[in-house]
Amino acid sequence: ETFVKANLGKERLSRKMQLWLEAFKAQYIDKNPYRSIQLFEEVSEIEPLSRLNWFWLGDSYRIIEEYEDAQLAFEQILRLNNKLGQWDAPRFYYFLGWTYKELGEYKKAQKILKNGADLFPESTGIRFSQAACALLQQDTVSAHRYIDEYKTELRKTGYFPDPSITAYVGHIYYQGAGLKQKGTEIYRQALDMRLKAGRDIDTVNPGNNLFWYYGILGNVYVADSIDIEQGMEYLNRAMELSKVAYSPSGHPWVLIGLGVGYYRQGKLEEAHQILKQAEQEATEYRHRLHRYIQEVEEAMANQAQ
Repeated sequence: ETFVKANLGKERLSRKMQLWLEAFKAQYIDKNPYRSIQLFEEVSEIEPLSRLNWFWLGDSYRIIEEYEDAQLAFEQILRLNNKLGQWDAPRFYYFLGWTYKELGEYKKAQKILKNGADLFPESTGIRFSQAACALLQQDTVSAHRYIDEYKTELRKTGYFPDPSITAYVGHIYYQGAGLKQKGTEIYRQALDMRLKAGRDIDTVNPGNNLFWYYGILGNVYVADSIDIEQGMEYLNRAMELSKVAYSPSGHPWVLIGLGVGYYRQGKLEEAHQILKQAEQEATEYRHRLHRYIQEVEEAMANQAQ
């Protein structure tokens, strides 16, 4: 609806604004970051001093995990900062730090993240990345300090109960540092904590409902083939709860897990159907989902031969 209203007056906008409008449509409505990249690249030629455009371009590359290109875009902002002063955008420091981490440039990552932490001490994303980098460098002392700071900042918001904070710490180990066994152990702890907390539906913090905890473990169990049967039990429980807590069709993230589970079980038709449903239900492009759909379609094509 917002896009429709904006598009009505499109001809009165500058060329840059028209391109941005089309880029955001591609990114958030069409779920096509590849198209948005083309449009942000075009804006960079029109207005190379726009830090905002370089950020959106870098973020689009980050979404599709093209980290070298993301680095090039984000570093344009560093050069502009030298001319224009520090940019008041904590996500820039977080995303550039994460990009360096993904490229194995841990020293560069920690340097830019420290700059960001000094400017924005309340940024949980920066603390998250600092902890992940420290773990990757086997600097457990620093990692634990960053994790403590991360937990403190989460608690300050008042939105995160202890079970969810524990789960987010699990994300640092599992997603951030690739320490999957440790991360999975922490996810189990988080689920146990949440189960002991009481109600199945948390009406105060709808993002932290019980389905979320079952969904985390279910996704991990099927993706890593830890215990696919147990993972599917977790995911089916998550689906039941998410239909009440989120929407009648369930949460897209849970659908992804179920699709991957069917894929791991060799049930390609079921996997494809539910993954495509997840793609339709998702509010934004998800690169992991895109890759799984490609894998399943390739497997289906090979099976048909």
